[in-house]
Amino acid sequence: MPQFAAHKAAAAIGYLVQSTGADLYSVMKMLYLADKVHLEKYGRTIAGDVYVAMEKGPVPDRAYNLCKFVRGDRDHFDALPEARQLFQMRGHAFELLVDPDLDELSRSDLSALDEAAEVFVKGGFNAVYSASHDGAWQASWEKAKACGSRMTSMDFNAIASTLPNGAALIEFLADPHPGEAPNINSDC
Repeated sequence: MPQFAAHKAAAAIGYLVQSTGADLYSVMKMLYLADKVHLEKYGRTIAGDVYVAMEKGPVPDRAYNLCKFVRGDRDHFDALPEARQLFQMRGHAFELLVDPDLDELSRSDLSALDEAAEVFVKGGFNAVYSASHDGAWQASWEKAKACGSRMTSMDFNAIASTLPNGAALIEFLADPHPGEAPNINSDC
């Protein structure tokens, strides 16, 4: 699993807020949609976040904790202690203090974020809510409810399996060194 890139996550949040004016709930859903687009096309997520299933849908765990830190619900966020200099939050509303650092995001990242933002622009919260409540979230949420929990981690392969190329993605993600020939020990 890739390592979380907090600066990329902050840039992605800022980009979505700047593009759509969306609130916390919608931005979290758009991050999920963007990560699915990027995973399908490029075999990786944007910021290396992990997802949890909560009642209102999938949530990028570390990006959400970043937002809770900025809002004052957490005392610290070690991955990006300067986050409060980038944006503020009033309840669920974002206020950007600086423009998002687009140098943190690749062209493919921006393209995936644009696709997710388009879902919101065309249909608002209801559209991103519906689009993000896929089979991976549903299965995880059912598991959480059965255990009496308010959230549970989402299996990355389950997320990949919701995509048209899911089987190939799962195989690709299982290979720690894709494209390399297997190491075959031989006495010859």
